[in-house]
Order: sequence, then C-alpha cells, then structure tokens
Amino acid sequence: MAEPLTRGHKKRARTLEELLEAATRVFSRKDAILTTFMEIADEARVASGTVHNYFKSKDELIEAAAVKLVERINGPVWRDCERVEDTAERLAIVIKSAFQLIADEPEWGAAVLRLVDATHRTTEKLTNLIPDILDEAHKSGRMTFRDPIAARNVVGGSILAGMRSVNSGAEPGPMGEHIVEHVLLALGLKPKEALRIAQSSRAAGPPGEPRDEPAKSRNK
Repeated sequence: MAEPLTRGHKKRARTLEELLEAATRVFSRKDAILTTFMEIADEARVASGTVHNYFKSKDELIEAAAVKLVERINGPVWRDCERVEDTAERLAIVIKSAFQLIADEPEWGAAVLRLVDATHRTTEKLTNLIPDILDEAHKSGRMTFRDPIAARNVVGGSILAGMRSVNSGAEPGPMGEHIVEHVLLALGLKPKEALRIAQSSRAAGPPGEPRDEPAKSRNK
C-alpha cells in the first residue's frame, strides 16, 4: 500500500509542475538547446538554484518537458484509439489529433516542435502509438508495406510536416484530411478507401470528453 504524500512531497510535486509549465512557455518562444536554467527560473519566478535542485542537466529538463508535453496528446489519442477496431482509422485519429491540438494550443505546438529539433526522443514519444498500429495492420493485411521502419518514417515525417504547416497557419481540418489520405495510400489502401477514412475520421476529443462511439469496422 502506497504511503500518503506528505506536505513536503506535495510541495515538491507542485514546484516540479510549475517548472515544467514554465519550461513549456520558454520553449514555445526559444530553441530548447539555447535556453538556460536562469531563463526557466525567471519564467517560474524562482531562484536558479531551484531548477538545479530538480534537474541535473538541461538534457534532463528537456526530457522531462517532452514527456509532459506529449502526455497532453497521447492520453486522449490512446483512449479514442481503444474504441476503434480498424487500424487505418486509428492511424487517422493519431494524425488528425496532432494537427488539431497544435491549432487549439499554439503554445503547446510551438514547444513540441522546438523540442523535436532539440532531441529525437521527443519524436519517439510523440509517435509511440504508430509502431503497434502499423504492426497490427501489416499482420492483418489491412496495410501493405515492405519495410516497417520506412513505413514508420513515412507516418512520423508526415505528422511532423503537417504540424509545422498548421503551426505556420494552415487549417488543421483540410491538412488532416490530405495527410491521412496520402499516408494511407502510401501504406497500400485503395484510393476510395483512403479518401473515405480521411473524410470521416476525427481527431481525439479533449481529456475527459470522449468522442461519440464510432461504428466498428470489420477491417483491422
């Protein structure tokens, strides 16, 4: 049985949350690799020593910030994907959710894209649902591709390119439809089927607001 949190533990957890939120705001404005602990401390309105007490290095801070930021999208996406049987539709949810969230929360999007430039681990975390979806789709025959790594790169690269376009002002809806359609075509779906999924699929809902129960497809 876990021991109850003490006042000190709660304060430490609250300070950590505030530091990561401050880091997100700073990273949304400035490249992570160029950011100093002092800038994070100033943003959080704490002494610079406080940041050092929580993070041994800037790399550790960047890693923690990346985990926090990616949790913002992976939770809702994972929840909605569990409600959909068709792997192609799941992949569409992943893609469209990234574009919609970056439009809804520009600060989140700007910070994520800067962290992607700072460390490849951010990309891995952002796209960590993709390998399982592709593996299941390939085994079931829903998607056809020769090289799993190349397929992951096609999907991951398309997501990042689309996120950058939305961050620059492109509308997330049309961008999501076009990217989903072309990705599914590249993964072996027939044109009409790729277009149908691109037009009918939706981004994941916000945390605590599950989307309507979709009609379950026989295709996996």
